Amino acid sequence: MNVRVEHYSITISPEHLALLMELWVRAGFTFPHGVTDHAVTRLALEDLISRGDLRTLRDFLTQSGLQNSTETFSAIFRMVAALPQSYDAAAFTARHDPDAAFDYIDGPSGAEALIVVFTGNAQRVGFPLPLVHGLFQAAGCPVLYLKDKTRHAFCDGLGGGRAALIARIREKMDHAGIRRSILVGSSSGTYAALHYARALAASHVMGLAGPTRIDPVDTRPQMQGLRDKITAVGLPLDAVEGFGAGEACRIRYYYGEEHPRDTDYARHLFRSGAGEAVAVRGHANHVVLDVISGLGFFQADLAAAVAGGAFTDPSVYPELIQHFKAAP
Repeated sequence: MNVRVEHYSITISPEHLALLMELWVRAGFTFPHGVTDHAVTRLALEDLISRGDLRTLRDFLTQSGLQNSTETFSAIFRMVAALPQSYDAAAFTARHDPDAAFDYIDGPSGAEALIVVFTGNAQRVGFPLPLVHGLFQAAGCPVLYLKDKTRHAFCDGLGGGRAALIARIREKMDHAGIRRSILVGSSSGTYAALHYARALAASHVMGLAGPTRIDPVDTRPQMQGLRDKITAVGLPLDAVEGFGAGEACRIRYYYGEEHPRDTDYARHLFRSGAGEAVAVRGHANHVVLDVISGLGFFQADLAAAVAGGAFTDPSVYPELIQHFKAAP
């Protein structure tokens, strides 16, 4: 008896799908397009990322054609392609504690600065840390990843107060003989980076979208809770308050031109005279790191910050729009 199965369905976990992806890549199989749930596929890709298997990730996206199917998969592919070829994500995941709120990764001796990364509410930098660490590692500095699990934009440090977090970071800097920091903020982490800039002797702040101020009339419950917490610890709702045109710290904010809220935050920053902004032309996503690192622009700006100089000129990239900070 011959039986022909026309249609069938199975339930598979993201972890098992990730293992199948690895087998498909090794065997050179074509990805079965019957796997139609992109949410599960995305989680499977993130499982590969969590294990540092970026080679399978890249090869799978290429062989399956999924890198061109949705913006989510395209963004992941752009990030993988932007990483240095020498980056060993598996080595990073082997020593990285994904649950750590304070994760210090040593760098070469004699480093010029400490890169402090304030992650967003999802405790990532737009993408999981194993997928972005290669960008920071290439800068040749120690890197500190901070995660605020209270989702209050680090306004109470890591739960023990701002002063305790500042002291802990400064201790790391003193031990390494480092006198300045470069602060990178992602989403709500941008708001935190602006608030911590002076206390951490920041020479540069690089904000990957996110708030530059908290609007008192913002009715979103999350923002109302954050407003109350910030007010309770005595911080100004405006994170750029006090920054002026003569500020020693250089600030640059990256955002999508078509993202209304981030556009408003960017406008507030450069009109206040605190810093400048660079928009990704026609981009509506809150996450921009994949685009600007795909251009090599983020890496160039980070290298300029490590060297202690001015940010690079975005005018050479037709995909970008620069907004200078207002004159005093």
